[in-house]
Amino acid sequence: GRGVIVNALGTSAVRSMAVAGTAAGSVAVSLSASVPVITMDTKASVGNGVEINKMAGVAADDAQSLTVAAASDVYVLGFSGAVAIGGSVGGGAGVNAAVVDTKTRAIVGTSDVAAQGNVSVSSKASEDFAIWAVAGAGGGVAALAGSGSAVDLTTETTATLGGKVVAQGNVDVIAD
Repeated sequence: GRGVIVNALGTSAVRSMAVAGTAAGSVAVSLSASVPVITMDTKASVGNGVEINKMAGVAADDAQSLTVAAASDVYVLGFSGAVAIGGSVGGGAGVNAAVVDTKTRAIVGTSDVAAQGNVSVSSKASEDFAIWAVAGAGGGVAALAGSGSAVDLTTETTATLGGKVVAQGNVDVIAD
């Protein structure tokens, strides 16, 4: 026997834009908002009761190994802008927010694993955000503008090794 590789990769790239503009002879109001919501669950697993490199009559060699790896990557690029120009009053608001909930898991359940080489259970998650909100207003008497950006991020990144493991090489369990 050689070995086993279980791999899972999840990616999400979101690009959003919201733009509004208003012009009026008296009162102008302009609003824009962008709120992407991302939920992602990436899981690489070996279940309970699994036997790896345990086949009778098969000689062990240095290539016997087990690798269970899960990785996720989230990228959010967002822009919101609003402009309002009124003869008397102008008001503009731009809002950009991202709501992200990710789970990235590498799991070996209650299994029986033998390896002449290495056993590796690893999980890695990364998140990148670039979001902007801008607003502008103009009015002969009054003008008000406001903008805001926010990120609500919930992540769970785990690597779990259960059961019985006998390895002649390294045993690595890493969550990053």
